[in-house]
Amino acid sequence: MRSLILLLALFPVLGFAAGKAHTPKPGSKERTDLLNAIRDPLEDALKQPIIFRVDHLKVQDGWAFLIGTPRTKDDKPIDYSKTRYKWEAEEMDEILVALMRFKRGRWYVVTHGLFSTDVWWIGLDKDYKAPTAIFPELPKASE
Repeated sequence: MRSLILLLALFPVLGFAAGKAHTPKPGSKERTDLLNAIRDPLEDALKQPIIFRVDHLKVQDGWAFLIGTPRTKDDKPIDYSKTRYKWEAEEMDEILVALMRFKRGRWYVVTHGLFSTDVWWIGLDKDYKAPTAIFPELPKASE
């Protein structure tokens, strides 16, 4: 009987852990928690508060993958001239890519890149055993 009660108590957690890939709705706790996981290290590096324009965000089985653009709190481009990203900002597109994992009740950044110039994230699903469905589909090569 205790096993059944424990299983029923864990059912919502188990439901979170397995399922289809989804995009958390803007303003939802899940989306806020995910963006805060990557926001903290970026705000430390940029020495200013930021928000994100999200181009891609998918979550499945305790994994999440994000592609977006950091912006100032008033949704303006960030001035990177006084940050460690000065050179990158002059030479590359401002794109943030992050793979995140849900563990011990919170989201953690597994790996990320700012000013990505290619699709370096191809293969992360195999490297980290993350669900393929959270990554964007790449266009198929024409024959």
